[in-house]
Amino acid sequence: MKIAILTYQFNLGGAGIAAEQQYYAFKSAGYDVYKIDLSEKLRAHRDFSRRLSVKLGNLVGRWLSGEIFSFDYFAKSQNLAFLNEYDVLIIHWPHFATLNFDDLVHITSRKIFVAHDMFFCNFFAHYVSFDNLPSIGIKRLLCKFLERVLRRRRKRVYSYFDLVVSPSEWLCGELGSAGLPIPAVQIDNFFNQSNDIIDMSLQARCDIYKIAFGAATLQKNSRKGLDLFLEVLQVLREKLSNHEVLIFGAGEISEAIKQNQNIHFTGELSQKEVREALHDCDLYVHTARMDNAPNIIIESLMVGTPVCAFAVGGVTELIENNSDGVLIEPYEISEMAKVISELASDKLKLQSKTEILQNAVKKFSSEPALEKWKMILSYE
Repeated sequence: MKIAILTYQFNLGGAGIAAEQQYYAFKSAGYDVYKIDLSEKLRAHRDFSRRLSVKLGNLVGRWLSGEIFSFDYFAKSQNLAFLNEYDVLIIHWPHFATLNFDDLVHITSRKIFVAHDMFFCNFFAHYVSFDNLPSIGIKRLLCKFLERVLRRRRKRVYSYFDLVVSPSEWLCGELGSAGLPIPAVQIDNFFNQSNDIIDMSLQARCDIYKIAFGAATLQKNSRKGLDLFLEVLQVLREKLSNHEVLIFGAGEISEAIKQNQNIHFTGELSQKEVREALHDCDLYVHTARMDNAPNIIIESLMVGTPVCAFAVGGVTELIENNSDGVLIEPYEISEMAKVISELASDKLKLQSKTEILQNAVKKFSSEPALEKWKMILSYE
């Protein structure tokens, strides 16, 4: 069986990291598997999309640039017949809303889509901050129009695939509720075990309480909730004095934040650097407005660092509350700051770093996921 794994860029963002881990797991399991990386073909168009998103807002910019930064652009510039040489085509794609997969109808390979992005369920309020919009306005009306357009597109696009896979039960349920015309199967994201992750957990800790926040792309009012994290820090400053904050990810943050002595901004990090940074911290804080099954939480747990997160979407499936992390009611800024303060002062105790790491390695290893994939691939 000849398998192709296709994504925008391997090892970049949630979709790219999941695709990379799947490729190496399949390779180790003896599958005849190949990478199809479109980053070089689409890099200029992705940059254009990002610039448009900055000017027009995340949702609107992505949609308007969709005909340029999308699989559709790749399809129009390539002869897709070469995809027919593979028996199975597994697509990991970061932004579903900008895609037009119409050309896939001519591909006879078995096609599986791995759902990573919240656009799958039209969570537009989590991409565009309606709180700052007037009750009636062109931006709000445009978002409502796009919601209807994308709902129709979604149903058409799904019909081109044989199966949809999601890393969370939550998103599988949402897809079912939305009338998905094909099956949706839950398979956990996973990380292939490596000695450097386990060995790093044995390093000595620092006395200062270190808090981390990161995202593939940092935007103040994005779904990932950088603005909410900064609000948490404002409240936390009154409760906890001896702490440092690490923020990492592509993008820019304000000069005022950079000049804060307690906050260190690193910019974009490699996957290895992310793991090292997470390991060096006492807590990872996840303030996303909505999320599926974020790899960053898994990576944090796999280096033994507990997580404090809003209980949204599939996040609740990754964290065992009051054990390897703490789940907070969505958007409760004061409560999150209070919990972080209690964790720092040991008033609220979680598992040890070693226990968190050992449990995470078992929970997020590739073996259980591979068994599910074997069943899917063997099914005709």
